[in-house]
Amino acid sequence: MLGRSLMRTLQRGSRLLSTASAPPNAAVAKAKGPPFARYFWYTTGIMIGLPGAVGAVFVYNLQTDDEFYNHFNDRYPDLIDAINEFVPLNESLLELAKREDIGPIGSTEDLINESMQT
Repeated sequence: MLGRSLMRTLQRGSRLLSTASAPPNAAVAKAKGPPFARYFWYTTGIMIGLPGAVGAVFVYNLQTDDEFYNHFNDRYPDLIDAINEFVPLNESLLELAKREDIGPIGSTEDLINESMQT
């Protein structure tokens, strides 16, 4: 209890000394700006960071989960093609597409369905 009251007294005294010895212009310089200016990096981090993290998880799931990839490829093939331009979703198919000694590369699901129907 005594320690708390001593700390409060010291803090009050230090505030009084710091404001008494500071020039009048320093009080104007200490005035805080609008909230957006103070929290600019917080708002920017939230606005860019959250959608970026959600997008990164989405692309990671497209790369690792075949069922997830097939679901979105069936419904939104243009979205998958647009993502695939910037981030290779299936690197093994990308390597096969570079080869010239084989025919055009289709989806693995089509190949499985074709071999099952025969």
